[in-house]
Amino acid sequence: MIHVKAFAVVATVLGCFVLTGCGGVPKSVVTGRITNKGEPIPVKPMVGKLKVWFILQDVPPPVDPKYANVKDDGSFDVTDSGNGIVAGKYKICIQWYDNFPQGPDKLKERFSEKNSKIFRKIPDDGVLNIDVSRPEG
Repeated sequence: MIHVKAFAVVATVLGCFVLTGCGGVPKSVVTGRITNKGEPIPVKPMVGKLKVWFILQDVPPPVDPKYANVKDDGSFDVTDSGNGIVAGKYKICIQWYDNFPQGPDKLKERFSEKNSKIFRKIPDDGVLNIDVSRPEG
């Protein structure tokens, strides 16, 4: 009976580390803005969407992408349920739709998960301002 209780305690503690990150893993809420030639990317009201997501690098797959909450002016935040995202190097992917989800990506898949060359270190980069006309900074 003692072994069962000890196992339950260990399982609970490990679950806390894995599911909530309570093991002291540094996390940061990421904010920033996506622009094109310094100007906000115009998103068509009601049907358009600017989709931005972050993929942690240097870790074995599978890696769950962290999606940004993007506003009409291109400003965004990535909170991952309010806690922020784990520190590290991320690939940043961007797609721009006038008619989401049926229309084509107006950025022609240049910043899709397969093609994006936008990499940033979190949290060292602080606020991320990304201009798709100059994606590498």
